[in-house]
Amino acid sequence: MRERLDAKSFFQDLDRAHHFKVTGKQFKQILTLLKVQIDDSEVASVVRVYGNKLGDIEYLRFLDDCKCLEYVINEPYTGAKSTYRPSASSFQQASSDVRTLMHRLKELVKRDRIRLGEFFQDHDPLRKGRIDATKFRTTLYAQKIQLSSEEYQRLEDYYRDEANPTKIRYIDFNEELEAIFTEKDLEKCPTKTLSEFKVPSILDARNSLSEAEEQELHNTLVRIGTTVRNTRLLIKPFF
Repeated sequence: MRERLDAKSFFQDLDRAHHFKVTGKQFKQILTLLKVQIDDSEVASVVRVYGNKLGDIEYLRFLDDCKCLEYVINEPYTGAKSTYRPSASSFQQASSDVRTLMHRLKELVKRDRIRLGEFFQDHDPLRKGRIDATKFRTTLYAQKIQLSSEEYQRLEDYYRDEANPTKIRYIDFNEELEAIFTEKDLEKCPTKTLSEFKVPSILDARNSLSEAEEQELHNTLVRIGTTVRNTRLLIKPFF
């Protein structure tokens, strides 16, 4: 609930037969992925309470008792009016922050060649272009896009559906990301020249040091080198 993830999706990924049960080993793997540390004795306790005759864990009963099958954002949607109201005073600043965050995501997607659209569509069988906020965050989390809670919330607020505040317009989010690979109007304009989105190399300098910081770095390296030389330490194998 703290990470606002849909825990059920992680169990369903390993439940290929859709029998709503997983083995004890799979249960431990999923909780480890969700950053919940659990040892074998605790898994055995879960099996005794939520296990069937074969020793598999019925995860729906487990999740229901954990109260993490549903997550309510602000207030439940009543179907009347939208509760989402953009603030004119802080909208430009929020937009700027989202653009910076989206640039980081584009670099990550380009570097790792991630196709997020297919994973989003797994949660949108009717292809409405909108999914629950928990599903949106779960999809990014499952693809190793690790953001802070504030960054997740910033994305959700920016792409929130005005007609239904519990839904996120993932189709708009995904189209902006995939624009770094190609553009949608190439069939109408086949001679259009595409601009290449360049990802900075890991060897590129992130910042420059001041003169005092350069001197401090030099002194540190001299001190490390002196210690390595005096102790006759072969330091390369450790790296």
